[in-house]
Amino acid sequence: MRPEHPSVKIMWIEYLRSAGKDTATPLPLVSYFCNNEKDTDHTAELARSGMKRATSSSVWICEFYHEPLRNIGDLEIITNWAGEARCIIRIMKSEIVQFKDITEEYAAMEGEGDGSLRYWQDTHRAFFEREFEGTPYTFTESIPVLFEEFEVIYK
Repeated sequence: MRPEHPSVKIMWIEYLRSAGKDTATPLPLVSYFCNNEKDTDHTAELARSGMKRATSSSVWICEFYHEPLRNIGDLEIITNWAGEARCIIRIMKSEIVQFKDITEEYAAMEGEGDGSLRYWQDTHRAFFEREFEGTPYTFTESIPVLFEEFEVIYK
């Protein structure tokens, strides 16, 4: 885990002030999309622009690393690879679906690549296979995927 970038607390305080909330409110989850610098930075900007309105993760990996699943209404500060705050999102919808049941609509909401289901399947298959290395899991079309829709509430 990397140290918290000063921009995270600054963005959180600015958001709380703009929303008329208590500035002593604890930070929400701070995280980033993807697992490499290029994709992390790119997807953070896609979220900021409104093109990326959803994200997918492996339920098994969340369980393996004891990461809590987010709930509807949860806030999250999204950073780039360097840990700089890029935006704050609110989870609007959260559901677990099998990889094979991801639809064209879901793929388009992720806002990545050409927005097609084929692109989503190819990139996420490779992503999940990399994530499963060193774990007891193996990729199949039936793996449970946490699909979350979100809205950017502050940038």
